[in-house]
Amino acid sequence: VDHLHNFIFFRFSMGFVDSIIAKYVATVVGYLVVSRPFLNLSDPRHMHSTHSELLEDYYQSGRMLLRMSQALGRIVLAGREMTRLSG
Repeated sequence: VDHLHNFIFFRFSMGFVDSIIAKYVATVVGYLVVSRPFLNLSDPRHMHSTHSELLEDYYQSGRMLLRMSQALGRIVLAGREMTRLSG
């Protein structure tokens, strides 16, 4: 009974950590990486861009990173499912 209790607690905590990393941490890190060039005013990529072009570029980059983080989250969850399947 103690072993089963520890096993269930371990699976719950690992699932919780996997879900947080897959959903939130990857998204926040992605947005931080995308925002660095936009916060640097001397970046040559955006020196001659208008405000609307900057926002459009930021929005497109953010959406791509959001999709990438969702894909990485799916990979993490698929790895967990493969581990369960192999067991």
